[in-house]
Amino acid sequence: MTDAQRIRQLEQQLADCDDGVTPTNITKRIDLVNELAWLLCDTDMKRGYALAENAYSLANSLSADDPPYQIGMAYCLRTQGYLNMRFGNYAQGLAQLLRALPLCEALQLHDGLPDVYDGITATYFVIGSYPEALANAYKQLETAQRINDQKRIINAYNNVAAVQFETGDYAQAIETMLLNLRLARTIKYTRVECITHINLSEMYLSVGDHEIAIEHGLHGLQMSQEFDYTLFEIYALQNLGQCYLKVADAPKALPYLEKAMELSRSLELKVMEAMVLLALGEAHRSLQQFEQAQTHVHRAITLAQSIENNKEVYQGHLLLSELYEQTGDFAQALAHFKQHQAAKEVVFNEKADERLKVLQVAHDTATAKQEAEIAHLRTVELQREITKHSQAEQQLQRQLEYMRALSAFKQILLTPTHGEADEQRILREALRHLLKPTRAKMLMVYRNVDDPELGPYSQILVSVFDDVSVSLQAEVAYGATLAEYQELLKQAQPDIAERGNEFIATTFPHSLIPPVVNRQLMAGTWIGGQIAELFADAPTFRDFLIQKAHLHSLLLFPIQIDGQWWGTIGMTEAAVQPARATAEEPHRDGENALWSEDEILMLGTAAEMVTSAIKRWQVESNLRSLNGQLEQQVVEQTAELRNTVAQLHIEIEERQHAESALQAMTTSLEQRLADRTQELATFFDLTVLGGRSADLSDVLEFALPRILEVSHSQAVCVHLLDTGRQHLSLAAQQDVPLRFRPQLARVELSPQFRNWLENPHEPLLIAKISQLKVIPAAFQLADFQAYLGVQISVGQQIEGVLSCYRFGNNSFGLDEIALVTAIGEQMGTVLETHRLRRQAAELAVLEERQRLARDLHDSVTQSLYSLSLFSRVGREATEDNDTDRLHHSLSQIESTTLHALRDMRLLLYELHPIELKPEGFKQAIELRLDMVERRIGLRADVKLDDLIDIPYNDVVQLFYVTIEALNNVVKHASATQLTVQLVQENRDLRLQILDNGKGFDPSQTKGGLGLRNIRERVTQLNGKLAIFSEPDNGTKLEVVIPL
Repeated sequence: MTDAQRIRQLEQQLADCDDGVTPTNITKRIDLVNELAWLLCDTDMKRGYALAENAYSLANSLSADDPPYQIGMAYCLRTQGYLNMRFGNYAQGLAQLLRALPLCEALQLHDGLPDVYDGITATYFVIGSYPEALANAYKQLETAQRINDQKRIINAYNNVAAVQFETGDYAQAIETMLLNLRLARTIKYTRVECITHINLSEMYLSVGDHEIAIEHGLHGLQMSQEFDYTLFEIYALQNLGQCYLKVADAPKALPYLEKAMELSRSLELKVMEAMVLLALGEAHRSLQQFEQAQTHVHRAITLAQSIENNKEVYQGHLLLSELYEQTGDFAQALAHFKQHQAAKEVVFNEKADERLKVLQVAHDTATAKQEAEIAHLRTVELQREITKHSQAEQQLQRQLEYMRALSAFKQILLTPTHGEADEQRILREALRHLLKPTRAKMLMVYRNVDDPELGPYSQILVSVFDDVSVSLQAEVAYGATLAEYQELLKQAQPDIAERGNEFIATTFPHSLIPPVVNRQLMAGTWIGGQIAELFADAPTFRDFLIQKAHLHSLLLFPIQIDGQWWGTIGMTEAAVQPARATAEEPHRDGENALWSEDEILMLGTAAEMVTSAIKRWQVESNLRSLNGQLEQQVVEQTAELRNTVAQLHIEIEERQHAESALQAMTTSLEQRLADRTQELATFFDLTVLGGRSADLSDVLEFALPRILEVSHSQAVCVHLLDTGRQHLSLAAQQDVPLRFRPQLARVELSPQFRNWLENPHEPLLIAKISQLKVIPAAFQLADFQAYLGVQISVGQQIEGVLSCYRFGNNSFGLDEIALVTAIGEQMGTVLETHRLRRQAAELAVLEERQRLARDLHDSVTQSLYSLSLFSRVGREATEDNDTDRLHHSLSQIESTTLHALRDMRLLLYELHPIELKPEGFKQAIELRLDMVERRIGLRADVKLDDLIDIPYNDVVQLFYVTIEALNNVVKHASATQLTVQLVQENRDLRLQILDNGKGFDPSQTKGGLGLRNIRERVTQLNGKLAIFSEPDNGTKLEVVIPL
């Protein structure tokens, strides 16, 4: 549809539009008027501007803050600014365009942004600000390319070429225009193809290539007439006239210029009419028709003055001056030349003023744009927060799916079995529940076999496939892949390759698997990753798995029974793909993705559950075997005792008693085993977390959802007795309605309930909670009917109560009561564990005090004993008047005293260790030097840079390296001066500790515990340690740590 057809269509739609005042009708009318105004920019600019003004007034008068009306205002401002630029009102036009720009960006009006940049570029271009024009032209190009709008991309290239031409880059400008012309032809964008021909004509005319200029001008004229682009037709006619004037062919120029003047008058384009009249004056002068030339130029000047277009005024006076000079009227020539100079000065001043106004508008708009950017950033931040919340909800949903899958997996594994085939069926059924949440293509359980003839190998016990892979299972197991696997075994394990197909398809010799994988699984550690990396040390088997079996990645967890590697549970994400698969049958999405931490944890938990199930099945199998052996013994004993009737009756009676007892024992053992298995499965996680977590609230927070699930309760809470044992305090709750929580926070004990808590009692089971008054009134929650309360005890000491609630009259069964009771006992164990941990911490403090006492005895006590000896020797020297011996004794006393003082300072520092804060490294070192080194007379110089962006754990390690080094100086160096430096150089952290002590020979000294500690800490920091020392020449310790 051409622009003219679209304009007629829009006018008809406006005429048909309902005059109602509903928001929908108003918004539709604004949109139609805006589109029509924009289309009229090339054919009827005045009408287009009037329509844009009306649309803006309508949108602004209703609600400027509503997005639909803001969109209308943005498009209105775009059209008004663009047309004001064409009218020559550059400052006003730029102000409107700069107001439209942030609106288009905020409302994401991707089709409006390139048009706004187009107007801004043109404004800067006409006032001569070419750098700004080129920058905005490239922004116009970038926004058009972002939405892949070929028409707007071509428009942007036109602007870029125009700026290049004006800045002297003629070749690049013409090349860009020719590229634009080809693009316009490709997408059949006739408007831009037409204007591009006209622009190329002007460019070739400027560089002196007149023939090509005329050719492009004729093309532009033809297209403007064909597609009714009247404004472009005037440009083409005027440009062709100028081309023929350049080649001195005025007769050919005249028809084009006269037609251009006729069209300019019909459209009332006075600027164009004045320019054409000047060109007509040039043409008649070339034909020596001076009177006609003067007439046209006078008319051009009069018209230009009426519209205050001073550029054409000064050009007209210059042309008149030349005409009068040619006709010999020098007085008129001089007069018009003076008017030319005056008008020229006015033009330049106006142009400078206009440029100043435009730049002032751009400057004034900067603040508003910054505020809009700040608002946009706030919006983006809010959207980011919404995205985070959405991702968190998705993560919680996935975790819920994992928990449900593991719950179903566990329940199926607890199903009673009757032999190995039944066990495999149950295990296969359980594994199917893990396929979807783990996104696995295959899940397998392998059993290890140590065959004396074949060596160790793993054999598939069960395997399950997802819906996509299951149809391919048979082809992989018995098709071409099996034959290729058999060939592989002939080279690696010939004995296995000779077995049957069913055995080969389910067997993997350990010799094919890299030793590091076997060692890790044997050590009880899981392993996973891409096949190419896991089996890098076994290239033959790796290539088979990737190229033939089409496996991509593997995750394996060992199954450990009684400390031995029994087998493996594994999963893979790469679907089994037959040889016939083609590009039209792609892998499923996510094939190249590995597993999340939750999925790895899920498979690890499943491996532990499988381990427990296999142990239980082994016990059940042993019991069945024992029962069979006992029955066989009964038969044998009965046959032997048939010789005597009396003895036979006695033996039969005894055997019957034995059988009854054995059957009862077997039944009892089976029941107890099933109950115990269920209990172990239920509070396995509670036991593990209770042993690992140091915070009781963490244990309860994790345990209560599990208790809620296994006990089929609707609410659960835990209360603990306070120190006075007169009140119960709420320690944790799960799903208790918010309105009941205040009354449960602190519960006063009733006499009956206190009596129940004082000594171990059976659980409290209430089918209808309102009918039993034993429990406190606070425990009687109106929304619940059934209540089960069990004591939480540590040994014989009752510490609290675990309460379970249910809606309706569905009471708790015996199994559920037993399970909740056991969980209550387990909670008591957790409480006891936390108490023992506190005792262990106190014991550690006591041991540290004993160590300090030993250090005090080994150092200071020995020094004091030495002082007594040297004092006695000094007294004897005094009695003997032996001055030398007295001087030597006093020196030894001084040295020993300083040594004792040094040891005391170190012990005091260790008794009051410095609490190192993340930002307090420098303060901690200064405090240490003040407490120890400077007090014993050491002169300490310190230069420490601030540790910026260094992990806290690394700061701690670096602190202890420094302390160990200072301890060595104090204990061994006998130094008087010490320097500590810590500087950041490039990407290294450099620590230097220098002393002027007695030094040592590093090659002859192995180093004590202090140096070993320093080396270990530096190694943990991935750093390097260097020690420079010579006897009697001090020591320098240097540590370099990469950042």
